[in-house]
Amino acid sequence: MVSNGRVAGLIALRDVRSCPPEERAHKRVSDIMRPLGPAIVIAPDAPVSNALRQMAEGDTGRLLVMQQDRLVGLLSRSGVAHFIMLRSQLGFMAPDGAQTARTPASSAA
Repeated sequence: MVSNGRVAGLIALRDVRSCPPEERAHKRVSDIMRPLGPAIVIAPDAPVSNALRQMAEGDTGRLLVMQQDRLVGLLSRSGVAHFIMLRSQLGFMAPDGAQTARTPASSAA
């Protein structure tokens, strides 16, 4: 959510579900969202492993990627998982030089 041109917080489907159905018509997004804070914010240069750890510890599936006070992206747990899967399937090298996917063994004739 953005308020006065500044990011104010993040809302997820589970936040809406936690609001009793009879109250939903009267609640505003700002009433049930997670307010902007360290639990839902990550820097663009942070390692992906830190993002996954932060999502697990904060019990959230998304992080706001912020550079100073500016929103530069949204990182989702499913997006990270998809990225890791693609890298693995394509056989990209991990930072330590280890191959992240096995290459098919060539058959001997």
